[in-house]
Amino acid sequence: MTDLIRVTKDGDVLDVHPTCLAAHQRAGWRAAPTDPLDHDGDGRRGGSKARAPAVAAPVADLTRREIEADLEGMGVEFHPASPVQELRAQRDAARAARRA
Repeated sequence: MTDLIRVTKDGDVLDVHPTCLAAHQRAGWRAAPTDPLDHDGDGRRGGSKARAPAVAAPVADLTRREIEADLEGMGVEFHPASPVQELRAQRDAARAARRA
């Protein structure tokens, strides 16, 4: 299993797959600094990676550009003129399919 990379933008935090990192960086996200003693990714020292919950950070009100970057990073084809709601639905469906 590949470790996710934590990125930040305007105080928001996401954990993204390494293949999606470049697309997120183009959308303005930056890799968050990591502490080598934070083993479970909760921002504090200690913990156990084996016990870390596999919960994605909540994603609320992403901009069109961020959603498109996420779709591109996942390799999902989409029509550039699609409404944001449709892009968001495609993104959610692609994420659900990846988890299954």
